[in-house]
Amino acid sequence: MRRRGKNGHEKAGAITQSDVARVAKVSTGTVSRVINDQPQVSEKAKRKVQEAIKQLGYRPNKSAQALVKGETKNVLLLCIDESPIMPSTWQYELPILQGIESYLKRFGYTLDICMPTHEEALSPDFMDRLLWSRVFDGILILTAWSLERSIIKDLCERNIPIICVGNGPYREKGVDICGSALFDNYYIIKEIFSTLFDLGHRRIAFIKGTAHHQHGLRRFKGYRQALREHGISFDPRYECCGSYNIPSGYSAMELLLGLAEPPTAVIASNDLMAIGAIRAINDHGLRVPHNISIVGFDDLEISEFLEPSLSSVKVPSWELGTMSAESLYHLIQKHTIAGRSITLPVTFAKRNSIGVRL
Repeated sequence: MRRRGKNGHEKAGAITQSDVARVAKVSTGTVSRVINDQPQVSEKAKRKVQEAIKQLGYRPNKSAQALVKGETKNVLLLCIDESPIMPSTWQYELPILQGIESYLKRFGYTLDICMPTHEEALSPDFMDRLLWSRVFDGILILTAWSLERSIIKDLCERNIPIICVGNGPYREKGVDICGSALFDNYYIIKEIFSTLFDLGHRRIAFIKGTAHHQHGLRRFKGYRQALREHGISFDPRYECCGSYNIPSGYSAMELLLGLAEPPTAVIASNDLMAIGAIRAINDHGLRVPHNISIVGFDDLEISEFLEPSLSSVKVPSWELGTMSAESLYHLIQKHTIAGRSITLPVTFAKRNSIGVRL
């Protein structure tokens, strides 16, 4: 197909660097150097090329530029989740995605999102299939699940900058093998435990989540450490398992209420399980916090509007996304994969679901 350019000349097909060179009256090599921001071009020649590009409406071939510059301006965001994805996961992850995209687009990067299940990501040839014929300047791995160390090492051996978002750190001999952007799941639980202890509670139970879920494991580790620091012996009866949903929180609370000495306070590993626990307490004719204090995690929007309002932990998801994108950008610019682990603080929103032990 033939078309007429802005200079009035007819030409076939797409506009090329040769067309730009002819209009600017310079060599194609000069056009290439200007497009790829390379030196050794006079200001006069640069202006002529830029004017010709504007006149012709020429759009540079991004793939060709990537080969010249050694970059693609593409970043892979690998979201590894359970199937199906829970509503609470979406509330946590979506602001992270928005923070990542908002930061990277300032520097002209495109985000390619891939969403395998945790089981798919554990497949031995997963990374080979994922990266076959695809090239990225860097990879962000967003998940709350524990990853096989071999996956991280494989990516590092490919010399690809990686930042793990919400998971990690991955270390060998005490040294990070890749960067991680994290938020506190450990010390905040100790803070919550101390708050409940100061209110007079001694039988404090914990409803933990799914195995291999890093966030839940760290929260439970913080609970165990808090018991030791407050001189309370660990009692396995006050440890219950849930699945990060309302029914599992209800079932766990039913078990706790069936004990000869039920807990006077319960820390749930997320808000949905805390909501299930509150429903079970109400169904047994008891009240929160008069009989039992409850604390959740994630600070879902509904938590503030429950009756009583649910004490919970607010995670800085947007900031986590921004920080992870910034960390990856700096690795790409420095042509290195040697990242480090950074942990953001979280906020305990103390509301009406906790009170003094009566």
